[in-house]
Amino acid sequence: MVDVGLGVRAHHAGGDPFLAGTLAADHDAVGAVGGGEAVGLVEGGGVGQLGVDLDDGHLVGAGPGPKGGRDAGTEQVGPLQGGVGGEITDGGQRHVADSARRVGPPVTARSPGPRTVGSVRPLVIAHRGASGHRPELTLEAFALALRLGADSIELDLVPTRDGVLVCRHDLELSRTTDVASHPELAGRRRTIVVDGLLHRGWFVHDLTFEELRSLRCVERWPAKRPSSAAHDGRSVVPTFAEVLELVEAEAGRRGRPVRVHAELKHPAFVESLGHSLPELVDDVRHPYVTWMSFDATVLRRLHLRGRDRLVQLYERRPRGRHLAAASTYASGVGVRRKVVLPKDDAGRVDRPTDFVAKAHRRDLDVLVWTHRAENEHLPRNLRVGRDPHGHGQGQLAAEMLFEAGIDALITDFPELGVAAREAFEVGLPIAR
Repeated sequence: MVDVGLGVRAHHAGGDPFLAGTLAADHDAVGAVGGGEAVGLVEGGGVGQLGVDLDDGHLVGAGPGPKGGRDAGTEQVGPLQGGVGGEITDGGQRHVADSARRVGPPVTARSPGPRTVGSVRPLVIAHRGASGHRPELTLEAFALALRLGADSIELDLVPTRDGVLVCRHDLELSRTTDVASHPELAGRRRTIVVDGLLHRGWFVHDLTFEELRSLRCVERWPAKRPSSAAHDGRSVVPTFAEVLELVEAEAGRRGRPVRVHAELKHPAFVESLGHSLPELVDDVRHPYVTWMSFDATVLRRLHLRGRDRLVQLYERRPRGRHLAAASTYASGVGVRRKVVLPKDDAGRVDRPTDFVAKAHRRDLDVLVWTHRAENEHLPRNLRVGRDPHGHGQGQLAAEMLFEAGIDALITDFPELGVAAREAFEVGLPIAR
């Protein structure tokens, strides 16, 4: 075991030549760990994971995947009328209000305080950590994301039965942990209603923290990301407190802040279980945590409690009245890529919309989710080859979003976001 200087212990990543090269070239890489280290599981220690995609509507929540594999996930039996809870993921911070290309040396990141339009560079936010390379929402994924240059890590929070905040995107556990292989938990499998849908499986809120900690995390998309799946079973589900410790250690190493964008999941449903998310996070006064949610009510409650780093998330493009309402309590909005850069009828990337300019006129930052490198997640004119799981022009896709004036890119591949931002800032041509 090797201490990577991030406040946790690590094992050799091995067998990941891309990351080995990336980390070897990273002059800020932690602790000169030749070839790259990644945080690993130490008995009794904290390392965890999570999963799911925000840019693919059919993957949101604990929806069904292909039958017969881990991707099968929770069983959605069907829609019901009514139901409580529900939302999805991500968030961000601020950069320039116009979409003109900046030329010259990069500006420095802004310290906490009132947001100033046009004063800072856009953020690169690691979506559930470096989730393109490691099982998502694990300390391993978070540590790697920071070493790849991310400014912030994005995570999702839900409480266990005994009220411990842990990092999970889905309430249901079978897609991202080995819960199905635990015979002692077989009797916990059940069907519940969330957001008007029936879900069958094992749920975070049915387990105590001790029970949850017995599980090991796995890759959500093993067929698409086999190199990440090679790390299955190494990580436990981390607590929010453990992630903040990791972030503080990295901030000390860098000598500058590291941010966290935390989404509060399913607040209405969680409230029905007897847990108040605003109360559970009340003691967290970290100056660089931004709170996010699809639920406006929970964000308004946080605003009334004195929180000013709030991001309202939207499934669909918000209208002007929605932006006007959000500006009364939020500092930013989070939207899908297509809201900023839509595709034409042929599936090719089209001209940017006016959404960024409209949000900036309301003094709202624009965060975009979720950037990925695989062909199936890219416009047709940015794909390379025919393999849907093969990597296309992911860096160019990110550059085009920065060119459109966004304030933060939420990405599974933070190294591509960092490279794209650097290319954008020095004024390299978008068209290759």
